[in-house]
Amino acid sequence: MPNSFAPQTAAAIAQARQHTLGDLLHRTAQRYPDKLAVVAGERRATYAEFDEAVNRCANSLAARGLEKGDRLALISHNSLEFAVLAFATARLGVVLVPVNFMVNAEETGFILGHSGAKGIVIEDALAPTAERAIAAAGLAGGVRGWIGLSDAAPTRDWEDVGSWIAEGDPAAPDVAVADGDPLRLMYTSGTESRPKGVMLSSKSLISQYVSCIVDGGMTPDDVEVQALPMYHCAQLPRVNFPRAPNPHPASRSPHTPAATPPGRPDSAAG
Repeated sequence: MPNSFAPQTAAAIAQARQHTLGDLLHRTAQRYPDKLAVVAGERRATYAEFDEAVNRCANSLAARGLEKGDRLALISHNSLEFAVLAFATARLGVVLVPVNFMVNAEETGFILGHSGAKGIVIEDALAPTAERAIAAAGLAGGVRGWIGLSDAAPTRDWEDVGSWIAEGDPAAPDVAVADGDPLRLMYTSGTESRPKGVMLSSKSLISQYVSCIVDGGMTPDDVEVQALPMYHCAQLPRVNFPRAPNPHPASRSPHTPAATPPGRPDSAAG
């Protein structure tokens, strides 16, 4: 039967039915606004607070020129900002490029150039390596974000990601993201040759989230300690902020991940 809706109505229906990575967190926040979502050091956020932080960050990125399909590189140890950026980029349809913080400047520069990154976010302690990588890649301009995990002030040309989260528009970005749209570009370590990139769609990422929840037998009361580096494909899909089906029929599972700051393995709690 042909679709009899007007184009504007059909578009509104399609957006309401949209079920992508960025939507999962929003729906969890609607159902469990006051449930604890994340603990990072002394910082805590409920699902409602985390959802708003993601919207603010996404709108700040959009205001700085990033749009659907663009790449944003991220070089940082585990942090609340890392988690916010993972979902903020998903809401915009921006492709997140998590970079191994242990590779050298030359390899990082290759990833920045090969991925076509239009922006980069770095942790303050990793700034020297990132600056050399940017020079090696010949990148100029673009979005530059600074995560101050050691409380160092941003240097010239860098903006505090905390201000993006604090000052951005709290409304959800109006961006249509499809199941097959790429949202993440993961790179191999490059131990035997140049790092190789693997593009992951929204649907494939949701499948990873679901498989982690189902195979892990997780329940709504579980607390997940994020001990592995979040740049890695073995850890990032386990940052289970959104709800996803668990093995029990008619039940869904919101989890509380605890992001462990570098150098403080005992700080994760929930």
